[in-house]
Amino acid sequence: VFELQRAVGEADYERAVTIAERLLQQTSNPRGESIRLVTILSSYFTKLWKLTVCQGRRLGEKEMASRVGVSPFFIKEYIHSLKYYDRSSIERAFGVLMAADFELKGGAHRSETLVVQLMLNELVSGKVFA
Repeated sequence: VFELQRAVGEADYERAVTIAERLLQQTSNPRGESIRLVTILSSYFTKLWKLTVCQGRRLGEKEMASRVGVSPFFIKEYIHSLKYYDRSSIERAFGVLMAADFELKGGAHRSETLVVQLMLNELVSGKVFA
């Protein structure tokens, strides 16, 4: 899941889908695993959102890591992700994640794999999630 998070953070759709599909194939509960992926990515985008606030306050990396809730060792990776995600795209990501969560919890009848693929596409490319 950390590799999936990293692929999304680098806006690498192909790698993100490959990792997500592998995770879904290896589980006995694809629906539960899909919901877990949504939860992990929601946490990731929450950290990116907090990081944008920290950058606005011109905090040092160690202080940012503390406020965001990540190890100082990983803060550069999160900062690098802000090259791909500004505040508006992070806000949009929350909507995408909520839509995927809704679908996976019974709001639609698409397969888990398709919902995850559409979610990842929207997160990394900005296409409309429908």
